[in-house]
Amino acid sequence: MRTLKYTLITLALLVVFSIGGYSIFKKEFTDSGQITKAANEISKVETQEKVNDTEVSGKNVDQGMSERELQQYLHKMSHGKVVADKKWGATPITTENVNNLIAIVEANDFEHKDFYLKHLNEWKNGNFNGAVEVHNRIWTWHGGTVGRATGLMSEHEEEKFISENFRD
Repeated sequence: MRTLKYTLITLALLVVFSIGGYSIFKKEFTDSGQITKAANEISKVETQEKVNDTEVSGKNVDQGMSERELQQYLHKMSHGKVVADKKWGATPITTENVNNLIAIVEANDFEHKDFYLKHLNEWKNGNFNGAVEVHNRIWTWHGGTVGRATGLMSEHEEEKFISENFRD
């Protein structure tokens, strides 16, 4: 009887922690609010500087996002387009997210600025042929060892990924 009681308590705790952990994981890896927040900060500063009739430069803008954070968002966004054995995190590729990341890149002097703008502008125009390159380049920069992208997903695979990661 005592063993059964401890087993039930353990199972109940596992269920509670699993549900809580999944909720936190899903929010952490699907929340694109940070992209919008950083872009809005840049936009506010640009607007204020235009009002003050001063030139906006990347050095004067509240940059709001580091290059590493930008890379992490791009990497998570690529997950919706690429085939890989393992994927950690997902951020939807939306017009808003792409436009906000373009604004962030343009307002900063990132080391790989041309790479980001090339691919973000392609994504903005609906061309995702370079998503594997984006994924694997960032994966390499971050020392990836598991989860290298091997190709683009089919439409069916994309729909399944979206359904599993972005729809409640």
